Amino acid sequence: MELLNKELGLGQKENSKKTIRYCAATDIMLLKEVLSLNPYENGEKWNDVASNFNVALKVFRPSTLQVNTRSVKERVEKLLRIFKSQQLESLRKSGCAEEYSEREQLLTELTTLKDESQKPQIKQNTKSEVLFESGLEIRKRALETLGPVNRDKTSEKKKLKTNSLHNYTTMKNRELDLKERELEVRRQELQLQREEAVFRREREKEERDALIECLKAFANK
Repeated sequence: MELLNKELGLGQKENSKKTIRYCAATDIMLLKEVLSLNPYENGEKWNDVASNFNVALKVFRPSTLQVNTRSVKERVEKLLRIFKSQQLESLRKSGCAEEYSEREQLLTELTTLKDESQKPQIKQNTKSEVLFESGLEIRKRALETLGPVNRDKTSEKKKLKTNSLHNYTTMKNRELDLKERELEVRRQELQLQREEAVFRREREKEERDALIECLKAFANK
């Protein structure tokens, strides 16, 4: 437990010159910056996260040490590891219930964002490729089962084979159309969820920036 607290920056002396003392409030500020900038898609964004976080820290706690990009990234990864291992009690050392709840909600959103940003793109066959492969398979099976028959019977079987291929292709086409519509609906739902999350983060950032400006103005008086 002592090692975990040391890793989290909890229980350290206030006058420490080596590390920053994190709490629920500072974690919330940091996680909001990460969600807003999404450095998992562009690693250079970590620099912006650190810069914005330092500005917020200076207003929140003027005596707090400034942090670098590496420190910020390590803090976020530690929070995610602890969140995924369900050791949340170890994070509840400084703050209130509302802050704990907000931090855990932000960690949930960040876990989803990170997973989606790092998910490999899977190449899928187009509908025409699927239909083409299905047609070849039917043709192959038909040729394998076709025995020595007279010309009339051969012609009749060719017609039946053509009709079967057409019916099978039509059925597959309908199935693929249905799957495409279902995928489109799902894509629209995910897009709506992402847009709502972006809107919420932008609104929170605007509110946070306005608060910072007010605090700066108050500090300069």
